[in-house]
Amino acid sequence: GDVESNSPDTDTPIAKNTKKQSVYFVGMPCFSHHSLCGRGTKAHIAYSPTTDTLVFYKENWRTHSDRFHRELDVYDRLHKAEVPWIPTAIGGGPVEIEIGQTRTPVLTRSQTLSKRSSARELNRLILREIAVPLDQYIHAFHLMTIIFQAIQGV
Repeated sequence: GDVESNSPDTDTPIAKNTKKQSVYFVGMPCFSHHSLCGRGTKAHIAYSPTTDTLVFYKENWRTHSDRFHRELDVYDRLHKAEVPWIPTAIGGGPVEIEIGQTRTPVLTRSQTLSKRSSARELNRLILREIAVPLDQYIHAFHLMTIIFQAIQGV
């Protein structure tokens, strides 16, 4: 079925399959995983010239498989279930390139050459809210209070 996400301009849901494209300007990552193994996660505070707002912009490589839920789909399901205090996903999904009339996931060079590696796709997630990084909390008590509230579902 069609999973919906929120439009960056309003709180109105837009169909995920509409392939609406947005422009974001990103600078240096506020988080970057430097390991040679893993999903190469990068996070940025990005500027949207369309809405004149800052957003949280995350990208990573994920296994290309229908067996695993995409992060955007998880956020959409949580919002539909009315789970409180969940960031608002305003866009994202697999990054695709157009070759002729077909759209294919972006793969790494080694994945196109090797038949043994599991295919991975570049995935993006755009969130309306920007959170405070964990290392910027001044007092451990404040951070522990927030973690405790998250566990309780407050």
